[in-house]
Amino acid sequence: MAYHPYTLPIYAWVSFISGGLAQIVPLSVLLVGLGVLVSLLASFLQRFTRSGLM
Repeated sequence: MAYHPYTLPIYAWVSFISGGLAQIVPLSVLLVGLGVLVSLLASFLQRFTRSGLM
């Protein structure tokens, strides 16, 4: 793997290897939260456009 520039999967792997689960949990929570936020936003936009307001 190429370590520079860091991509998200490489950053997650390096964080896990260097610090274990304690290091990777905050990143995982952030990514899951971001995924949920994007899903909710997409759902809201879909309902908004279907209602004819846009």
